[in-house]
Amino acid sequence: ELAESPIIIQPGYSSKYGGYVLTSKSFSVFKWLYGKWHADWRAKRGFGAGLDFDYHFERFKTDGLIHTYLTQDKDAPTPSSVNPYSSREDRERGRLTWKQRTDFNRDTHLIFRYQRLADEFFLQDFFEREFRSDVEPTSFIDVTANSDRHGFYVFNQARVNKFEDVIEKLPEIRFDWKNAP
Repeated sequence: ELAESPIIIQPGYSSKYGGYVLTSKSFSVFKWLYGKWHADWRAKRGFGAGLDFDYHFERFKTDGLIHTYLTQDKDAPTPSSVNPYSSREDRERGRLTWKQRTDFNRDTHLIFRYQRLADEFFLQDFFEREFRSDVEPTSFIDVTANSDRHGFYVFNQARVNKFEDVIEKLPEIRFDWKNAP
């Protein structure tokens, strides 16, 4: 099995970016916290940079990731127009993504996701693989606790990005007793 190189330099050309050089450097802060630094240049779009952190706290049974990216995009779509790709503008674009799961025990867990994007086209333009796996990422918190006799559920979904077409849900709380003979 091949280990991933700590430094990756990926040059190339595409009609979307022109010539480009995508670089990343992996690093480890602690055995439970590691990350990747990105510095990218795209001839048609400009410079971009970001930091990704992945963490795994075995003691607290918590896994998560924080991904950031910021670019001064010289060819950004104009979200307010009828066809956003017909007119382009030079503007700052970025993202902040935080996903976490904590398992308090075998039957109780917390799932949290926060996704802040500059506009609805950002993932499609710069992180296409991620965009394809989750076309409309939402921000939410979910706490679930189950046992042989009852179930407890708390869910809250918020509209974080102004362009999102999502139904905000104030905390939905449900408690169920399971039928017993």
